[in-house]
Amino acid sequence: MKPVFRSQQVDMASGIALTEVETHIKNSIKVEDHFNLYKFLVNSVVNKRKQMLESRVLDWPTAEAVAVGSLLQDGFNVRLAGQDSKRGTFSQRHFAFIDDVGAE
Repeated sequence: MKPVFRSQQVDMASGIALTEVETHIKNSIKVEDHFNLYKFLVNSVVNKRKQMLESRVLDWPTAEAVAVGSLLQDGFNVRLAGQDSKRGTFSQRHFAFIDDVGAE
């Protein structure tokens, strides 16, 4: 069963208000205008998360990104270990985007 957010009420299971969930989703896909995001990530991560903002149905990777964003916002340190955290071996591990042209 996919985690869902469907009302203005606080999700009792997570304690995160709907507006915070939306903010964390938006922040998880925010890139600078000059940044050349790998086309696969545009389709598989960015566009998918934009659709989730509309449908208000989250998949596991997005829920994990929201959880990490919430912890960071509340002042907790989050340690992401291993190369999988950056390179996205698993779909939910896209916590860093690399410029497809400039390799930033």
